Amino acid sequence: MVLFPLRFFFRIKIMVTLHAINRYVIPHYSNIRGYQKLRFLLIDYLLIKFADCVFVYSKRDKRYVCRYYNISRAKVEVVSNGMKNLNIKKEDYSTQSFLRVAFVGDVNQKEKDFSLLFNALSQIHLPVKLSIYSFKAQSDTSKFFSNSIKLKIFNPLGEEELRHELVKNDLFIQSSLIDSFPLSLLEAMNAGLIFLISDRIGFAELIQSEFEDLIFPRRNTEMLIAKLNYVLDLNLQQKKLLSNGIRDFSQSFSWDNISKEYIIIYNNVLKN
Repeated sequence: MVLFPLRFFFRIKIMVTLHAINRYVIPHYSNIRGYQKLRFLLIDYLLIKFADCVFVYSKRDKRYVCRYYNISRAKVEVVSNGMKNLNIKKEDYSTQSFLRVAFVGDVNQKEKDFSLLFNALSQIHLPVKLSIYSFKAQSDTSKFFSNSIKLKIFNPLGEEELRHELVKNDLFIQSSLIDSFPLSLLEAMNAGLIFLISDRIGFAELIQSEFEDLIFPRRNTEMLIAKLNYVLDLNLQQKKLLSNGIRDFSQSFSWDNISKEYIIIYNNVLKN
């Protein structure tokens, strides 16, 4: 509410960054109800309708925003997320007697579709150590049980601590039903971790052709299992080459590079 008088009297510019499209996510994937639901949707509506520029993280999100809020496409900019470039890199690619997998997020968030990931991992030929990281206290995981999967739940970690833990894994997997541009994926890539992601993660739009085998269709357990077996069949040298390629690709998304794109857009909005 404070923004709008400032906008009117002082002609300030308002720029909004959307990490999710609430008009889509809340009805389909969220447990938010009642007053809180109305509150979130009203804030979304006011900011998006009256902002001078709206940042989203994927072309799909741009389509959603324009459709749900009936705003001009010219007002919406597709930008990339950015990450801090750290000198923390995976060095151990040796095959273990079990597969080490990293997952970041709340296992009970509907949009993360953790159950699909868990079901796929329970059907491969190796036992699995599944490490779960989150930026807040983890929800109850008691409903997820398999004789072949050992869960390890981590307390919230700082940025560098998380990277040091991620590189202890063989794979980073996100099976999300919808996710714009998860920062944890960038952090895993910057550490050289081989990843598997669903095609509903916005970042999949930017993936180079050499990494297309690391993307699977959402809600498709069989295809995720096939991608898991593809990675497991790689030899040591192939894993090193893939890891190095992923890390090199991630450099494009360091804040040093991404901030230049933002500055150009900021200047254009201020001029206009």
